[in-house]
Amino acid sequence: TDVKDFPLFNQTMQDVLWGTANSQEHQLSVSSRGEKAGYRVSLGYLNDGSLLQWGNNSNKRYNLRLTHDYTFSDKLKLATNISVERQQIVQPSRLGDIMNNGIQQGLPLFNQKGQAYVWGSGIQNASQVSIAAFGGDNNEANTRINTNMNLTYNLLPTLKLVGTAGYYLLNTDYRTFENNIPFYDYTGANFLANYPTRSSYQRANKQEAFYSANLYAEFSKTLHQAHDVRLTVGAQYERQEYNRFVAKTLDAIPDVPNSLNLSTGDATTKTVSEAQNHYAIGGYFARFNYSYKDKYLLEANARYDGSSKFDTENRWKGFWGVSAGWRITQEDFMKGFTFLDNLKLRVSYGRVGNQNGIGLYDYIQFMNINFSTGATSSGFPILGTSPVVRVSPSGTLVALDRTWEEVINQNIGLDFGLLKNRLYGTIEVFKKNNNNML
Repeated sequence: TDVKDFPLFNQTMQDVLWGTANSQEHQLSVSSRGEKAGYRVSLGYLNDGSLLQWGNNSNKRYNLRLTHDYTFSDKLKLATNISVERQQIVQPSRLGDIMNNGIQQGLPLFNQKGQAYVWGSGIQNASQVSIAAFGGDNNEANTRINTNMNLTYNLLPTLKLVGTAGYYLLNTDYRTFENNIPFYDYTGANFLANYPTRSSYQRANKQEAFYSANLYAEFSKTLHQAHDVRLTVGAQYERQEYNRFVAKTLDAIPDVPNSLNLSTGDATTKTVSEAQNHYAIGGYFARFNYSYKDKYLLEANARYDGSSKFDTENRWKGFWGVSAGWRITQEDFMKGFTFLDNLKLRVSYGRVGNQNGIGLYDYIQFMNINFSTGATSSGFPILGTSPVVRVSPSGTLVALDRTWEEVINQNIGLDFGLLKNRLYGTIEVFKKNNNNML
């Protein structure tokens, strides 16, 4: 009964919404190398067209990358990699309605006066082209900075020190205007409704930063041309920070530069929120490798890791593992088996830590504060004429003794290759136990 007219055209929305798109990408690189230094500079540009033919749609990206290495001496070398990227995306703000509306075939794009058309009522029955054309834009701007540095110092012919550091920053700016579209019947004589009922403008910003550092010493030596020994000892640190704020105002004024201040609503139509968190993990590690004529192999690992997801008293825990291998095909008694190219036996046992599956601050008990505002306040008690303040835990109670989950892996395997490795495979038998599962 809410359908005002029945205009039908020999078309579907898929025919008119989507079409061809043109994209272009350009890259320019300049490089040079001297006796001690080398560099490479790269510039890039991308303009990616949209298959959606209605509304404002674009995706542009600009990027700059510089890689550089410098040899200070025979012992000291520095390598860096720096990249900067700027991406700008524009798309209709009500893209979900454009993509998901399930409407009848043959619907008009607009009414006879070029106004937004709806078949009956509800935005789910509105012309998707009208929504794209009049609904407003979502502007997203991404700025990415990524830097890495590697410094190597050969203290001795058998000993080197390596330090690496990295920094990644993503800053995303969102500006979204949603217009309250006036919809009419096909003749334009009858105004039907505004969808949505109120316009809005939302401004948001998200920033993610990631820091990493790694420092280790590596000793390697070959004895009597048969014994290869390698020992690595080091420390590492990672930290991630996240911040996001969202501000929104209803009754935003159309056809002017969008701003949180340009709206006709009162203070109750404006909202703002913010979220932020951080996470860090650090650890110390050691690894020992031994090989005898590349026939008998041994590796031992040890780690001592700490995570900010746990309380300070349970933050650090040690883990270790050991593995051994035997290349059977390198033994003298295997020389007669010419069809067998590779036969290697492996065994391993290890204890590793897991911190996934829990929140960043699950060890902190948060509290809710509620109070009644008056004698008619629903659900809150009143003592005489005074409101009562109630304090209660939020969510679930925390476990202050929670610590790392320990995963114990035991494995034995056999690798084989036959007929010049045309046929190869692996046979594995393993056992895995999870202790203190999170």
